[in-house]
Amino acid sequence: MAPTPTLRILAIAILAPTTHTPLLVRSFSSAPGAQLKYHYVVHSALDVIEERVRDTAQRPDCYLGLLFAMEDLAVYAYQTTSRAKLVVVLSLADNIVRDGEMITIFRAIQNAYSSYLSNPFLSLEPGDAQQRPIRSRKLERILDSISGVAVAAMH
Repeated sequence: MAPTPTLRILAIAILAPTTHTPLLVRSFSSAPGAQLKYHYVVHSALDVIEERVRDTAQRPDCYLGLLFAMEDLAVYAYQTTSRAKLVVVLSLADNIVRDGEMITIFRAIQNAYSSYLSNPFLSLEPGDAQQRPIRSRKLERILDSISGVAVAAMH
């Protein structure tokens, strides 16, 4: 994956397919209160995601695009084939974010999430994948590297 040097990922979230519960919100900012801020942003994105999913039900395209921009952030979303929602929060800059770059990032996140769910040692009871928060150092390291590629390219 080779996103443009200008992309700076601030947070990545994975939402449950039917309940839309945040299973994981990974913040890449060390600012005080950043984790809470990105939880709020992800919850704010839910209404827009639902509207986009409803409007694009006929399209096979899973990329929901730019949901909204607020203050210094841009929020993008993607729906997997299992209907889990992926949300990426980017730092808003004067640079153009291309849809192809965002799709590449979302596919990398989807692959990491699929690998997490495919772990034969992961014990999930029926319905757990919808409600139980994700606690996986391996998944977090992969998300860190996805974010790190975008951030490291800036420097």
